[in-house]
Amino acid sequence: MPLAGAGLILAVALAHLGTIHERFEEASYLGTLAGLGVAGSAAAALGIIRERRWGWALGAAIAGASLLSYLLPWAAGASGTDGGGLGGLLEPVGVLAGTLEALFLLLWAWNHFAGFGGRGLLLSTAAVLAAAGLATALIFVGFGGSEAPHGPALGTEPAPGAKRG
Repeated sequence: MPLAGAGLILAVALAHLGTIHERFEEASYLGTLAGLGVAGSAAAALGIIRERRWGWALGAAIAGASLLSYLLPWAAGASGTDGGGLGGLLEPVGVLAGTLEALFLLLWAWNHFAGFGGRGLLLSTAAVLAAAGLATALIFVGFGGSEAPHGPALGTEPAPGAKRG
């Protein structure tokens, strides 16, 4: 299991490595966070290969934070996103990274709960399903059934002569 875990978290690092420059163009803090995520993923892989619990914990923290930071802006309609639409959410690199992160979290949960005997599979599956359900609920709440559920962007005014409604 250590090789699978290390391989998955390194694949997450590689997926994010290609986006660091783009993230720096968006905002310097995003580029910094992406770089830290890549470095942290490499450190986590090293810890996992050496069969250290901190490697799994670091990998789970990075994968979980990355997955949430990918999903939550669209769910919440944060500034700089496409207003809750699916456009940015379905970018190929994002889908790939999100899938790898979810798979790593599943493997982490399986590994983490293995010491619980026969209940390990049940607990790990329940933990991952609960996280997936929460992420799905946040996305659908954020989308609200329309492409722009949060109204016009702040600071925008209607065109001259347009009817306010």
